[in-house]
Amino acid sequence: MQVTQPRTILIADDHDMVRQGIGLLLQTAFGSASLVHASDANSLDAALSAQPRPDVALVDLHMPGMVNGDRLREIAHRHQQVPLVVVTAMTSADVIRKAYDTEGVYAVVPKSAGTERLQLAVQYALRREKLPFMWDLSSADAYAQNLDGLLTPRQAEVHSLLRQGMSNKAIAQQLGLADGTVRNYLNEIYAILKVNNRTQAVVQFSDSDYGKL
Repeated sequence: MQVTQPRTILIADDHDMVRQGIGLLLQTAFGSASLVHASDANSLDAALSAQPRPDVALVDLHMPGMVNGDRLREIAHRHQQVPLVVVTAMTSADVIRKAYDTEGVYAVVPKSAGTERLQLAVQYALRREKLPFMWDLSSADAYAQNLDGLLTPRQAEVHSLLRQGMSNKAIAQQLGLADGTVRNYLNEIYAILKVNNRTQAVVQFSDSDYGKL
């Protein structure tokens, strides 16, 4: 693929350390590109409206004002001139598909992705071509189906983030919840799954144990 050098890249995430980390990866891939930051849906909207517009925007789904990603479609429609790349910690098949199917979104990549994958996502977005999935969505679907009937959708979302190694505080920030609310959800999850702590909840119901639920 011919490499296109973006002049300005917008990074939208409500965690400063995440923005800095993604920025370092982008500086490695596109050393001469200028980086613009946004920390919530409103600042993202404003940055996409600025002149000159950024060449591409990397967007987190769970910033304040994003309504768990529901506002993505509206923002993408309002700013069709700027191709979007969704960078997310979520691995829910429904979340990934919904983001990927949004017009104006050309790639969905995990926050754990390295420089090569991020560069590829940016290149596809600049060319306005869809970057194929890197997730095994069948596994994500199987996980969701096996928990169906055991956990509520919100409990399953909290449990998914727990399995990614997130702390209570990180889960609260990711989902826009109070720390105490997350603790309550975890206690409910432990009771439903008949475990005593977060380690047991992760180990006992790992990806390799779908059939045991």
